[in-house]
Amino acid sequence: MPWAQDPVDSQRPILTIEDLNAHNKKGDLWIAIDGCVYDLTKWASHHPGGEHLLVNMAGQDATGVYRAFHTPHGTGHKADKLLNLLPHVADLARRPRSSLEQDFRALQERLEREGMYETRYSFFYGLGAWLLALFLLQLYLTLHATTMCGTVLAAAAYALFGLTQQSSTLHPN
Repeated sequence: MPWAQDPVDSQRPILTIEDLNAHNKKGDLWIAIDGCVYDLTKWASHHPGGEHLLVNMAGQDATGVYRAFHTPHGTGHKADKLLNLLPHVADLARRPRSSLEQDFRALQERLEREGMYETRYSFFYGLGAWLLALFLLQLYLTLHATTMCGTVLAAAAYALFGLTQQSSTLHPN
């Protein structure tokens, strides 16, 4: 459920965004996600990303931020299960979604539909094979190089291996 519908629960009070804004500090920390208002005051210090992230979003509708960092292919399922255990104190009054929110939702749904968040293991297999080939080439050339050309090729293989390692560390995809 990447984007939950606005809740309909007559048991909980309905808050406006202005009401929610009053709960915007460490000792009184409420956040709205998908129209549900949660009291995260006691739980904030246990947030895996750090309490400061929740304090920064306190008193606001954090749906966009929450969905951006808790995606279904990552921590989303765990985070959604945890939300069910946290105090759901109210519902947020419906408000028109901004064009930015609509565009962000459409983009994220499109990326998920196209499989852009899926891990492609073939990339890592290919990278491993490439690094192994470079390593074996540089090892062979280092041990068996008897000419200047062989030594230069060994140095080039070392440099290419090093650049590939640095590039794959900085940009895994």
